[in-house]
Amino acid sequence: MDILISAEGDHEPKGHHYMVVDGEGALIDLSGVDGTLHDPAILRVTWGTIGVGGAAMPGGVITRRGGTTQNFFDAKLLEPYLAAFKARRQALAAEQAKFDQMAKNQSPATA
Repeated sequence: MDILISAEGDHEPKGHHYMVVDGEGALIDLSGVDGTLHDPAILRVTWGTIGVGGAAMPGGVITRRGGTTQNFFDAKLLEPYLAAFKARRQALAAEQAKFDQMAKNQSPATA
């Protein structure tokens, strides 16, 4: 699984983070998420395969605003963020379904 949590850029609304999970992205409000990976000092968090001592293994990299990085290997740290991402993607899909239905209802009937 590849994950990006990014505070980079000027996201609207303010305070939202851009998240990508396995190629699917969305802006997420992380203010209610119980975790430390969206601390204001953190610019970006990635998870995937990282190289450590010549070996490739699942892990993450935390990049702070000052440019320092820190590796981490506990995927459980990502669970609340993945839950928020899943909930947001479901909400977006429901909004799209409503929009699609409204558009279908407004289009002229064809015979």
